[in-house]
Amino acid sequence: RDYEKLWGEVSQVLRALSELVAK
Repeated sequence: RDYEKLWGEVSQVLRALSELVAK
């Protein structure tokens, strides 16, 4: 399904945001 692709992108964005917040 496309859900897996969507979740992959979402997880990447969340990771980037968490890294920015950590700084």
